[in-house]
Amino acid sequence: MCTATRPTIRTGCAGHRQLLDAIRYLVAGGISWRAMPADFPDWGRVYAFFRRWQRARADRRVPRPAARDGP
Repeated sequence: MCTATRPTIRTGCAGHRQLLDAIRYLVAGGISWRAMPADFPDWGRVYAFFRRWQRARADRRVPRPAARDGP
């Protein structure tokens, strides 16, 4: 069931925040796409969003945290 007030064609019921959180969880945990917990949007939707993002090279425009010097 969709709880979003205005679902879009690209993200469906999942907002961009949920999709990005799912991708970060996947990368941090080193899990496969199909092993994503049910708390996140469907893995296929997350993967499709990631591929569009990757093809647009949007990951190159995301600011990286500054490196720290020392402990």
